[in-house]
Amino acid sequence: MSCNCKIFNTEATVGSTFVLQLRLKDDAGDVIDITGYRVAMTARSKSGSILFTADSIGVSPAIELDAEDGALIAVLIPEATAAQVADFDVLISQSGVITPIIRGTINLLPQITDLTP
Repeated sequence: MSCNCKIFNTEATVGSTFVLQLRLKDDAGDVIDITGYRVAMTARSKSGSILFTADSIGVSPAIELDAEDGALIAVLIPEATAAQVADFDVLISQSGVITPIIRGTINLLPQITDLTP
């Protein structure tokens, strides 16, 4: 698959579910069916520690793939995660070829409101 890696900077609240939907399009602007691919995301602290991951394979995939809608990433950011700016990337893989499609930073904001009973 030939595609340019996009830079995307975003933010999310610690203890919440981070949601990102993406669609890959061909040169004609048509959505590429990625249902046969593997999509994975990892966020790392500046020191290199993994903060959270999402994957389209496994027992409970946090990434859903759809022919028309592309990929929907929905991953819980653990409450124990410190507020920080982290690096993340999203990779797509098919037949052993791994392609980075998104990379950037995610500003992890502290949770202010306590919703526990």
